Amino acid sequence: MDTSFPIDSSYKENHFFRPEHIVSPIRRNLFTVKVRLIYDDLNDVSQSTHESVAITPHIHTRQRGAVLITGLIFLVVLTLLGTTALQGTVLEEKMAGNLRDETLAFQAAEAALRSGERFLEQVTLPEFNGVDGLYHYMCSSIVDPSAEEEEEESLTCPSTPDPVAEMDWNTVDSRDVDVAMEGVASQPRYFIEQLGNISLQGNSGSAQQSGTALDATMFRVVARGVGGTETATVLLQSTYRR
Repeated sequence: MDTSFPIDSSYKENHFFRPEHIVSPIRRNLFTVKVRLIYDDLNDVSQSTHESVAITPHIHTRQRGAVLITGLIFLVVLTLLGTTALQGTVLEEKMAGNLRDETLAFQAAEAALRSGERFLEQVTLPEFNGVDGLYHYMCSSIVDPSAEEEEEESLTCPSTPDPVAEMDWNTVDSRDVDVAMEGVASQPRYFIEQLGNISLQGNSGSAQQSGTALDATMFRVVARGVGGTETATVLLQSTYRR
Protein backbone atom coordinates (compact mmCIF):
# COMPACT_ATOMS: atom_id res chain seq x y z
CA MET A 1 0.00 0.00 0.00
CA ASP A 2 1.39 3.39 -1.04
CA THR A 3 0.94 6.41 1.14
CA SER A 4 1.38 10.00 -0.09
CA PHE A 5 2.16 12.89 2.20
CA PRO A 6 2.11 16.56 1.25
CA ILE A 7 5.48 18.20 1.29
CA ASP A 8 5.84 21.77 2.41
CA SER A 9 8.47 23.84 0.62
CA SER A 10 9.53 25.23 3.97
CA TYR A 11 10.82 21.84 5.02
CA LYS A 12 13.40 21.81 7.73
CA GLU A 13 15.64 18.96 8.71
CA ASN A 14 14.11 18.55 12.18
CA HIS A 15 10.52 18.69 10.93
CA PHE A 16 8.42 15.50 11.28
CA PHE A 17 5.82 14.60 8.70
CA ARG A 18 2.39 13.70 9.95
CA PRO A 19 -0.36 12.03 7.95
CA GLU A 20 -3.45 14.06 7.15
CA HIS A 21 -5.80 11.49 8.58
CA ILE A 22 -5.17 9.35 11.64
CA VAL A 23 -6.97 6.04 11.54
CA SER A 24 -8.05 4.75 14.91
CA PRO A 25 -6.56 1.31 15.66
CA ILE A 26 -8.76 -1.75 15.67
CA ARG A 27 -9.90 -2.66 19.13
CA ARG A 28 -8.85 -6.29 19.05
CA ASN A 29 -5.92 -6.22 16.58
CA LEU A 30 -2.81 -4.05 16.90
CA PHE A 31 -0.85 -2.99 13.82
CA THR A 32 2.67 -1.68 13.50
CA VAL A 33 3.08 0.86 10.68
CA LYS A 34 6.55 1.76 9.43
CA VAL A 35 6.92 4.73 7.02
CA ARG A 36 10.18 5.96 5.54
CA LEU A 37 10.59 8.73 2.94
CA ILE A 38 13.71 9.06 0.84
CA TYR A 39 14.72 12.35 -0.85
CA ASP A 40 17.69 12.83 -3.13
CA ASP A 41 17.34 16.57 -3.22
CA LEU A 42 15.30 18.61 -0.82
CA ASN A 43 14.67 21.31 -3.50
CA ASP A 44 13.41 18.84 -6.10
CA VAL A 45 10.24 17.25 -4.83
CA SER A 46 9.71 15.24 -8.02
CA GLN A 47 12.71 13.06 -7.24
CA SER A 48 11.26 11.84 -3.94
CA THR A 49 10.48 8.21 -3.73
CA HIS A 50 8.19 6.39 -1.40
CA GLU A 51 8.56 2.99 0.15
CA SER A 52 5.60 0.76 0.73
CA VAL A 53 4.18 0.68 4.22
CA ALA A 54 4.65 -2.58 6.10
CA ILE A 55 1.65 -3.44 8.25
CA THR A 56 2.19 -6.24 10.74
CA PRO A 57 -0.88 -7.30 12.66
CA HIS A 58 -0.58 -8.49 16.27
CA ILE A 59 -3.51 -10.78 17.02
CA HIS A 60 -4.21 -11.71 20.66
CA THR A 61 -4.97 -15.41 21.07
CA ARG A 62 -8.03 -16.31 23.13
CA GLN A 63 -7.35 -17.55 26.71
CA ARG A 64 -8.86 -20.98 27.47
CA GLY A 65 -7.99 -21.21 31.23
CA ALA A 66 -5.97 -24.48 31.10
CA VAL A 67 -3.39 -23.17 33.57
CA LEU A 68 -6.12 -22.18 36.00
CA ILE A 69 -7.72 -25.64 35.91
CA THR A 70 -4.34 -27.33 36.42
CA GLY A 71 -3.58 -25.03 39.35
CA LEU A 72 -6.92 -25.81 40.97
CA ILE A 73 -6.29 -29.56 40.64
CA PHE A 74 -2.91 -29.20 42.35
CA LEU A 75 -4.52 -27.05 45.05
CA VAL A 76 -7.14 -29.74 45.77
CA VAL A 77 -4.45 -32.44 45.97
CA LEU A 78 -2.36 -30.37 48.38
CA THR A 79 -5.45 -29.67 50.49
CA LEU A 80 -6.22 -33.39 50.77
CA LEU A 81 -2.62 -34.15 51.74
CA GLY A 82 -2.64 -31.43 54.37
CA THR A 83 -5.96 -32.63 55.81
CA THR A 84 -4.71 -36.22 56.03
CA ALA A 85 -1.53 -35.13 57.77
CA LEU A 86 -3.53 -33.00 60.20
CA GLN A 87 -5.84 -35.91 61.06
CA GLY A 88 -2.85 -38.17 61.70
CA THR A 89 -1.27 -35.56 63.96
CA VAL A 90 -4.48 -35.11 65.96
CA LEU A 91 -4.82 -38.90 66.37
CA GLU A 92 -1.25 -39.25 67.60
CA GLU A 93 -1.79 -36.38 70.03
CA LYS A 94 -4.88 -38.12 71.45
CA MET A 95 -2.97 -41.38 71.81
CA ALA A 96 -0.15 -39.61 73.63
CA GLY A 97 -2.68 -37.91 75.93
CA ASN A 98 -4.39 -41.22 76.74
CA LEU A 99 -1.06 -42.85 77.50
CA ARG A 100 -0.16 -39.97 79.79
CA ASP A 101 -3.49 -40.30 81.63
CA GLU A 102 -2.99 -44.04 82.06
CA THR A 103 0.54 -43.58 83.40
CA LEU A 104 -0.59 -40.86 85.77
CA ALA A 105 -3.48 -43.02 87.04
CA PHE A 106 -1.10 -45.95 87.59
CA GLN A 107 1.28 -43.78 89.60
CA ALA A 108 -1.64 -42.46 91.67
CA ALA A 109 -2.83 -46.00 92.42
CA GLU A 110 0.72 -46.98 93.41
CA ALA A 111 0.86 -44.02 95.80
CA ALA A 112 -2.46 -45.04 97.38
CA LEU A 113 -1.27 -48.65 97.71
CA ARG A 114 1.89 -47.57 99.51
CA SER A 115 -0.18 -45.29 101.73
CA GLY A 116 -2.38 -48.25 102.78
CA GLU A 117 0.67 -50.39 103.53
CA ARG A 118 2.16 -47.62 105.67
CA PHE A 119 -1.16 -47.49 107.57
CA LEU A 120 -0.76 -51.19 108.44
CA GLU A 121 2.73 -50.55 109.85
CA GLN A 122 1.26 -48.89 112.95
CA VAL A 123 1.84 -50.51 116.31
CA THR A 124 -1.86 -50.60 117.15
CA LEU A 125 -4.50 -50.90 114.44
CA PRO A 126 -8.09 -49.71 114.80
CA GLU A 127 -11.03 -52.06 114.58
CA PHE A 128 -11.94 -53.27 111.13
CA ASN A 129 -15.71 -52.94 111.29
CA GLY A 130 -16.69 -51.73 107.83
CA VAL A 131 -16.33 -48.01 108.66
CA ASP A 132 -13.89 -45.50 107.15
CA GLY A 133 -12.56 -47.91 104.55
CA LEU A 134 -11.58 -50.64 107.05
CA TYR A 135 -13.41 -53.91 106.40
CA HIS A 136 -13.36 -57.44 107.80
CA TYR A 137 -13.85 -60.52 105.70
CA MET A 138 -16.40 -61.86 108.23
CA CYS A 139 -18.52 -58.71 108.18
CA SER A 140 -22.05 -59.07 106.88
CA SER A 141 -25.12 -56.86 107.18
CA ILE A 142 -27.25 -60.02 107.55
CA VAL A 143 -26.47 -62.52 110.30
CA ASP A 144 -26.43 -66.09 109.08
CA PRO A 145 -28.29 -68.39 111.56
CA SER A 146 -26.02 -71.29 110.66
CA ALA A 147 -22.96 -69.28 111.61
CA GLU A 148 -23.34 -70.27 115.28
CA GLU A 149 -22.38 -73.84 114.43
CA GLU A 150 -19.25 -72.72 112.61
CA GLU A 151 -15.92 -71.98 114.22
CA GLU A 152 -16.15 -68.24 113.42
CA GLU A 153 -19.36 -66.29 113.71
CA SER A 154 -20.33 -63.61 111.24
CA LEU A 155 -19.93 -60.05 112.44
CA THR A 156 -22.81 -57.62 112.08
CA CYS A 157 -21.14 -54.89 110.05
CA PRO A 158 -21.07 -53.72 106.45
CA SER A 159 -19.49 -56.30 104.17
CA THR A 160 -16.64 -55.49 101.84
CA PRO A 161 -18.09 -53.93 98.67
CA ASP A 162 -16.95 -54.82 95.20
CA PRO A 163 -14.28 -52.25 94.21
CA VAL A 164 -15.53 -52.05 90.62
CA ALA A 165 -19.32 -52.33 90.75
CA GLU A 166 -20.33 -51.31 94.28
CA MET A 167 -17.87 -48.77 95.65
CA ASP A 168 -18.31 -45.01 95.24
CA TRP A 169 -14.74 -44.27 96.33
CA ASN A 170 -15.67 -41.39 98.62
CA THR A 171 -15.08 -40.53 102.26
CA VAL A 172 -17.68 -43.09 103.38
CA ASP A 173 -16.30 -46.30 101.86
CA SER A 174 -12.57 -45.54 101.37
CA ARG A 175 -9.64 -43.63 102.81
CA ASP A 176 -7.55 -40.65 101.69
CA VAL A 177 -3.86 -40.94 100.90
CA ASP A 178 -1.35 -39.36 103.25
CA VAL A 179 0.35 -37.40 100.45
CA ALA A 180 -1.68 -35.46 97.87
CA MET A 181 -0.82 -35.77 94.18
CA GLU A 182 -0.78 -33.01 91.57
CA GLY A 183 -2.16 -33.14 88.04
CA VAL A 184 -4.90 -35.73 88.71
CA ALA A 185 -8.64 -35.24 88.29
CA SER A 186 -9.28 -36.61 91.80
CA GLN A 187 -7.04 -37.78 94.61
CA PRO A 188 -6.32 -41.53 94.86
CA ARG A 189 -8.05 -43.56 97.55
CA TYR A 190 -7.76 -47.01 99.09
CA PHE A 191 -9.50 -49.43 101.44
CA ILE A 192 -8.19 -52.32 103.55
CA GLU A 193 -9.84 -55.64 104.22
CA GLN A 194 -8.69 -57.81 107.11
CA LEU A 195 -8.38 -61.47 106.13
CA GLY A 196 -8.12 -64.57 108.28
CA ASN A 197 -5.15 -65.63 110.34
CA ILE A 198 -2.75 -68.13 108.84
CA SER A 199 -0.77 -70.52 111.00
CA LEU A 200 2.95 -70.98 110.52
CA GLN A 201 3.58 -73.72 107.97
CA GLY A 202 7.33 -73.97 108.27
CA ASN A 203 9.23 -74.51 105.06
CA SER A 204 6.36 -76.26 103.28
CA GLY A 205 4.10 -73.25 103.00
CA SER A 206 3.98 -70.47 100.45
CA ALA A 207 5.95 -67.26 100.70
CA GLN A 208 2.97 -65.46 102.23
CA GLN A 209 2.52 -68.17 104.86
CA SER A 210 6.15 -68.38 105.92
CA GLY A 211 7.30 -66.21 108.79
CA THR A 212 8.66 -66.15 112.32
CA ALA A 213 5.37 -65.65 114.22
CA LEU A 214 3.06 -68.53 115.06
CA ASP A 215 0.11 -66.69 113.58
CA ALA A 216 0.13 -64.04 110.84
CA THR A 217 -2.78 -61.71 110.08
CA MET A 218 -3.31 -61.05 106.39
CA PHE A 219 -4.71 -57.84 104.93
CA ARG A 220 -5.84 -56.98 101.43
CA VAL A 221 -5.15 -53.42 100.27
CA VAL A 222 -7.08 -52.19 97.21
CA ALA A 223 -6.15 -48.80 95.74
CA ARG A 224 -7.72 -46.71 92.98
CA GLY A 225 -5.94 -44.00 91.01
CA VAL A 226 -7.34 -41.45 88.55
CA GLY A 227 -5.36 -39.77 85.78
CA GLY A 228 -5.75 -36.34 84.28
CA THR A 229 -9.38 -37.15 83.39
CA GLU A 230 -12.03 -39.10 85.27
CA THR A 231 -12.20 -41.71 82.51
CA ALA A 232 -8.64 -42.95 83.18
CA THR A 233 -8.72 -45.17 86.29
CA VAL A 234 -6.42 -47.91 87.55
CA LEU A 235 -7.07 -50.43 90.35
CA LEU A 236 -4.20 -52.13 92.19
CA GLN A 237 -4.24 -54.74 94.94
CA SER A 238 -1.62 -56.09 97.31
CA THR A 239 -1.62 -58.62 100.16
CA TYR A 240 0.06 -57.52 103.37
CA ARG A 241 1.09 -59.83 106.22
CA ARG A 242 1.34 -58.50 109.75
